[in-house]
Amino acid sequence: MVDAALKKMNLNYRYELIENPIILKEMGITNTPAMVINGKIILEGRIPNVLEMMEILKKAFNE
Repeated sequence: MVDAALKKMNLNYRYELIENPIILKEMGITNTPAMVINGKIILEGRIPNVLEMMEILKKAFNE
């Protein structure tokens, strides 16, 4: 969903997938999948559709 949203927004950002449960716990994530932007948990425990992901990214980029 992140790739699709970024493509629709004509943006090119690099991101990292973290699958190590120890790191996820240290970040405060209890439910996966999750999204963290600039150290803030933006989304946790579900996968949004592309339009919702675009809104989430717009909001996060504007903060």
